[in-house]
Amino acid sequence: MENECVFIKTYGRAGSHLICDWFANLGYKPFDTNYNPKRSIFFYYKFKKVVINDHSINDIPNFTLTKTILLKRKNVVFQALSEIVSKVTKQWVEPYNSVTIQPFFVEESQLLKTIDEIKKTDRKREKVFIKRKLKYDTIFYEDFANNPKFLNQKLEIENTLTEWKRLKSPYQAKDLVLNFDSLKKLESKFL
Repeated sequence: MENECVFIKTYGRAGSHLICDWFANLGYKPFDTNYNPKRSIFFYYKFKKVVINDHSINDIPNFTLTKTILLKRKNVVFQALSEIVSKVTKQWVEPYNSVTIQPFFVEESQLLKTIDEIKKTDRKREKVFIKRKLKYDTIFYEDFANNPKFLNQKLEIENTLTEWKRLKSPYQAKDLVLNFDSLKKLESKFL
């Protein structure tokens, strides 16, 4: 039997760890290349069933991929705010450390710069996929965040996972960003 390798490309704060959990429920070994940047992507292929979460732009393995997923968010304002909060708190994924963070102000220009970076990176990834002639599924966080079963239909794979076990970050932009309500109004420009 040939190895099964699912490859997820994403910018941060788009739910890639949730998708990895979904595949782990099917027996896939999840790996995040962001925490092992010196390890070759080929290291992961030695496993029979593996799901690789990768945030780089150009790195795509040359071996056969069972599925390739481009993970994005429809609401890039919330994604950018989540990215900014994660950088401030230095808390990206579980286990979350208990740190006290004082609410802070986010400049609109900082938010717009982060949104621009997310959108440019997503476009670059799509161009790489097209250039490499990779068949891929685009999945949006908002479609599966509250309903893991959405992925069953989208990926045409039956999975018994009905709820997420992973904890949501305790550091939410709505609680920490002092001008959250005014920045949230930018949503309509990007939806």
